[in-house]
Amino acid sequence: MRFSKLAGIILAAMALTSCQPFQVNPGNTRVAVILPLSGPLGRVGEEMRNSIAMASMDRPSNVEIKYFDSLGTAEGAFAAGQGAQSFGAGLVLGPLVGANISEVRRGLNTGASIISFSNDATKASPNNFIFNLTPADSINRVLEFSAANENLSIGMLYPSNDLGRASAAAAAQIAPTLGIDLVAAFPYDVDAGRDGATSRQQAAQKMAELSDLIDGLLLPDRGPRLREIATLAFFYELEPPEENLEDSSDLDQELQVTESDEEPREKITYLGTHLMDDASLANEPALSGAYFAGINDRLEQFEQRYSNNFSSSPQIHSVAAYDAMSMAISLVSNGKGLGYQSLTNRSGFVGVLGTYRLLGNGQVERLLGIKTIGKDGIELVDLPARSFEN
Repeated sequence: MRFSKLAGIILAAMALTSCQPFQVNPGNTRVAVILPLSGPLGRVGEEMRNSIAMASMDRPSNVEIKYFDSLGTAEGAFAAGQGAQSFGAGLVLGPLVGANISEVRRGLNTGASIISFSNDATKASPNNFIFNLTPADSINRVLEFSAANENLSIGMLYPSNDLGRASAAAAAQIAPTLGIDLVAAFPYDVDAGRDGATSRQQAAQKMAELSDLIDGLLLPDRGPRLREIATLAFFYELEPPEENLEDSSDLDQELQVTESDEEPREKITYLGTHLMDDASLANEPALSGAYFAGINDRLEQFEQRYSNNFSSSPQIHSVAAYDAMSMAISLVSNGKGLGYQSLTNRSGFVGVLGTYRLLGNGQVERLLGIKTIGKDGIELVDLPARSFEN
């Protein structure tokens, strides 16, 4: 009988605890940072550590930061999680690799929140936040802009890598909610050799066959490969509006040499993600006039400051690391603590990567603007919203 009563008391206590699964001592201001500080991703980890150092220069004296090397492996992530547990962390920043979040959590075994620097939204779960910019962040914003401008039939050419596949999945999910018809989405090989070049050519040709059915072309890629696929698409007559093209008057004169009874082909708006925010693309005629989801001017200011301190350019992971540590320090400075409730406040936070808020499902909602590539470079043409609607 006594055993039954004792069991009942224990079960009741467990039930009460389970209703509040993410409780952390509000006075706990210890931040564990889990990064790949050695191994294949060591250089990336060190750059992120630099950004965190920048963010924490003026931190309150009661904010204690300790680094743990994940080695970029599952085993290293588990050990780092155990280290964070021994440290008594109230908040964990990291790991970088989304697949290692579960290993950190297994080693941590507490209610402390994990703010990962991954961009793999599939790894999000309650109290395990995916903090880096995800493909869905950019694609949602640029498709909203496309729909507002009545470009409602979209084609997509995407790289056959994790980022490209995630972008294609996001576009397929988001487009119908905005009244957009995703007419076709063709992958292409990312290989730099002949096979890759052939794959990209074939993808552009296949999309060109559907040119009469689309008024927008989504290209979620970056750098030289983005330049290449855009040039191929243009070559196969997936043409952006002529007024945006350099030397368009010369093109008009050439086209007027022979008269045709065919109706003029509809021009296609090129669309991109935040990966298109690259000044080196401004001299690419095929991308002139392209629109993409962009980050505000704080990014340029941060890049300049980072360059002044470390004589190199930061990657997007490093910017996310800066924002995450800045958020933690801001919460402590304002007396709100590092607990789950403070992290998920509905008003959100302002960072280098724009205004954002952490959601209960582990995802991060971001307010992005729209930029365009013009003859004079990249400019912001549609401001991000000032605050969240609800």
